[in-house]
Amino acid sequence: MLTQAVESQRRVLGPEHWSTLNGMRNLAGLYRDEGKYEASERLAATALEAATRLLGAGHHLTLLVMEELALVSRSERKYANAEMLYTKLLNLEERALGREHPKRLGSMNDLAFLYLSQREYAKAERLARTTIDAYKNATTDTWHRYESEAILGASLAGQNHYAEAEPVLLSGYAGMTRCQANIPAGNWFKLKSAETWIVRLYADSHLQGNGEVWREKFPLARSAFGAH
Repeated sequence: MLTQAVESQRRVLGPEHWSTLNGMRNLAGLYRDEGKYEASERLAATALEAATRLLGAGHHLTLLVMEELALVSRSERKYANAEMLYTKLLNLEERALGREHPKRLGSMNDLAFLYLSQREYAKAERLARTTIDAYKNATTDTWHRYESEAILGASLAGQNHYAEAEPVLLSGYAGMTRCQANIPAGNWFKLKSAETWIVRLYADSHLQGNGEVWREKFPLARSAFGAH
């Protein structure tokens, strides 16, 4: 249906109409979900070039397409390209939306998550602490706030600061679980990642307490670490 919609938009509105470009973004996201990364990257890159040229780098749609291209780059494990895109996205969002806009804080979490994937734990920690401080000043409660806590916990655990990591990681996971109904389907993997981080924390540390409980609770996360 998305393919037919984009074809119709190209025919009726033109290949570079903003509605056509947004349809291409949606189709690229679906390709990414299906694991068709090359098709997703090609479509998102085409839409980004056109949106930047026609609408401007700071336009809302341009930022959304850039985010989609960053997401597929991360999925492809093209980490350098994803980091470049996220860094550019953060700069553009700061100018267009403000430093502590919820959309920008979400992008900061995405970049911190990317750093965790590369085991750049100190960089992830700095970003997570910045977003947590920003969320403390916000009046609304959001799952992104708890995602930041989980990322901070994982980054601390990655640096072997297990005692400090445990409470913030568990708190972040608990908050994300409470807000699960508000987490978009495309971000459910982040909750699963938090489960894996908890199991890894107890597998790698000598912390006492509920380690075995968590390992039994999340057998799939446990199997990700072989003998652990």
